[in-house]
Amino acid sequence: MLQFPRLIASRYFVLGTRRRWTVFVPVLVLVGLLLVTWGFGYWLYHGRSMRVQQWRGDYGAAVMIVRAILQLLVVVVGFVTLLVRRLTIFTSINITGLFLASAAMVIVLSVMSGFESDLKRKILGNNAHIVVTRPDQPFTDYAALRDQFAKVKGVVGATPYVTNEVMISSQTNLSGVVVKGIDPATVGGVTDLVRNTDIGGLEYLISPEKLRGVSGPPIFRDDDSKDKTDRSDKAQKSDKAEKSKADATPKAAAADNPDKADKADKAGEKLPDGALKFERRVVPGVIIGRELAKNLRLWLGDDVNIVSPFGGIGPSGVIPKSKPFRVAGIFFSGMFEYDTKYVYISLPEAQKFFNMKGEINGIELKVADPDGTEPILAALEHIAGKGYEVRDWKMINRSLFSALKIEKILMFVMLCFGILVAAFSIICNGWMLVEEKGKEIAILKSMGASDRSVLIAFMMLGLIIGGIGTVTGLSIGIAVCWALGRFGLPLNSDVYYITTLPVKMNPYEIALVFASALAIALLATLYPAWTASRLRPVDGLRR
Repeated sequence: MLQFPRLIASRYFVLGTRRRWTVFVPVLVLVGLLLVTWGFGYWLYHGRSMRVQQWRGDYGAAVMIVRAILQLLVVVVGFVTLLVRRLTIFTSINITGLFLASAAMVIVLSVMSGFESDLKRKILGNNAHIVVTRPDQPFTDYAALRDQFAKVKGVVGATPYVTNEVMISSQTNLSGVVVKGIDPATVGGVTDLVRNTDIGGLEYLISPEKLRGVSGPPIFRDDDSKDKTDRSDKAQKSDKAEKSKADATPKAAAADNPDKADKADKAGEKLPDGALKFERRVVPGVIIGRELAKNLRLWLGDDVNIVSPFGGIGPSGVIPKSKPFRVAGIFFSGMFEYDTKYVYISLPEAQKFFNMKGEINGIELKVADPDGTEPILAALEHIAGKGYEVRDWKMINRSLFSALKIEKILMFVMLCFGILVAAFSIICNGWMLVEEKGKEIAILKSMGASDRSVLIAFMMLGLIIGGIGTVTGLSIGIAVCWALGRFGLPLNSDVYYITTLPVKMNPYEIALVFASALAIALLATLYPAWTASRLRPVDGLRR
């Protein structure tokens, strides 16, 4: 039934004879330039002379950018050349437009999905999936309630917490932070704090007396060499002192005077790499973020002051409350806001500091399936009863993820304009084809071709153009996304706070791109096809 329209569509789609091999000259030129760039880059990054190293620093990034641009041009120009050699020039332009628009949509949407997935992973890693609070009354009966929550199906961890806003100050700087009292024994089952703490550890919150003799390692590279030199000088002085006074007892060093450090570790006690050991008075420990440690220039074992506005009442009003703490660990969450604004202390110390004896602010829970929290929320609300507020991570971060969803939708709509540009090209091509082939259409109708068969023939022509352009564009887009996910695109972690460009391909989004591009291409051929089907044989023969 469709054999005749398909034959007509292929007749207008494919050239009668192939073009000569000279159409490959632009591709060959680009391939030659790419090989030269590859060779120059290899010599630039493997040369050992001083001049080559200087050129590497000056032109290395530019060479990488030029090489990436040439690779993209080779793919695009090679694809267009293959089309032009076998198809008509206007058809090749239409297919190329759909090819570029479809590939761009797949890559952009996959990168946006990668950023959203990375943000979601970091938020769920640094926060609980469900939070239970009691806003109107003191939350005191939390131990029994936590045990009941832990027995709910789907809950894998529960921990109490106390939180408040304070000021933290060091000898060089101060900053406003959110202090959070945690239970070191159960917080690891709810958040990734234990895994993210790469210097020190939560064991110092449980046993702060271990911090009396710990200082270091430095987290600043520019101070590291100076610190090692100072330590070697101190070691020589200490050896001389021990030789002159063999029976003398080592004196405890103060926190700000490491010249009298005693490096004799107790048997069986393992310290972090590069740590010094000396004796000080015992103060509670605090876990801080890496960025906050850089701003305050703090090391493991340094002393800080935490100041709370909720102190006692004096003659002039409320007196701020201050208490010394010692850096027990430094964590890296992967989010700049968390690394600069959050600090963690033990739950008993937080209750004591904020005068909340036996009270907490809430209970945090982790579930097995973060996307399916609705039945668990209902069960927790039933157990908690009235007066308690149960919220999951979707409610807490609703505005953030709603903004990301709207941004992705708007980006999809904007990228669809690229397909619309290609659609206008298809309309122009179809209109020019009708004007050019008017006599042939008239002859076909004179021989018995119906209006419907002419309409289907031109619709099939648009379907073939849209299918080839969309399928090839999706294939290239998927290949680029796979390469980015497999090999990675390095990023400056100091600027973007991630090491590589995150990419996540969503099958539903790819299917939506395919359906949208194909539908737009098909609709673009509707008017030229209708015009061709309405052409009368007499009018066609007069042209």
